[in-house]
Amino acid sequence: MSDSSRASGLVVAGLGWGIALGVAAGALVLAPAMRSEGEPFGQESAASMREMQRAESYADDADSLLGDHSAALVSGTLDDAHVTVLRTARAADEDVAAVRWLLDRAGAKNSGEIALTEKFTSQDSADALSSLIANTLPAGAQLSVEQRRPGVHAGESLGAALFADQETGEGIAAAGDRQFVLDALREGGFLDFSGDVVPADAIVIVGGDTADIGDDAETAGEAGEFGQQLLGDFADALGGTGTTVLSVREMGAWKAPELEQATFIEAVETEAGRIRTVLGAADDKES
Repeated sequence: MSDSSRASGLVVAGLGWGIALGVAAGALVLAPAMRSEGEPFGQESAASMREMQRAESYADDADSLLGDHSAALVSGTLDDAHVTVLRTARAADEDVAAVRWLLDRAGAKNSGEIALTEKFTSQDSADALSSLIANTLPAGAQLSVEQRRPGVHAGESLGAALFADQETGEGIAAAGDRQFVLDALREGGFLDFSGDVVPADAIVIVGGDTADIGDDAETAGEAGEFGQQLLGDFADALGGTGTTVLSVREMGAWKAPELEQATFIEAVETEAGRIRTVLGAADDKES
């Protein structure tokens, strides 16, 4: 994408953010008023409840405003950039569709969609994932010796398989290697895809509430922590090869992953989160 189109898009985005954040600030200002002085938590008065409802209304208004102008806010920021969307097993269809729609409005080209399965983030399948990654490594990929966690190695392998070389625009890995890796992971039950997956300039991972990552509701604690760590490792390792954004639903008490090479966005279910996701994909690390 050209520097001029990216710059103009981000200027417009900045102006729009100022308007929207002014509306959103109303919700934050009202927050201290949600509980009367000396009133115990959990014993909200009718007045406190009204203030809470008003704050929620302000937040809804801000999100609606952003939705009305979302296409203009991102327009031109990803002109001619190939963007691949990866979705986790718990990602909501509406979030994936909304992010893809907004990527299109930003000028991005669709380089494919890949669905990660529950097995990809399952602790029980970690050894099988590591073994498969090691045995299907595409040309151009190197696995870290210091960091042997399955998410790290999966990100390093798929980074080489999915990203385009920034200088040549060609795939880092040959087309045959990319197809071999994807087919092997699909046959192993770790992901699914349909249609062509071509080399990407950026990758967006859309997830759900990361607290729900696990084999079932009863194991959402320990298994959820493992799945969250694996997904964070995977995104960060992908980011070591090319521009990567991990965008999930609001996590509540769960901590955001500490990413050094990828961008983390929370609240992809909101217009603000979706806009930030697209602008994150447009943010070239070398710019």
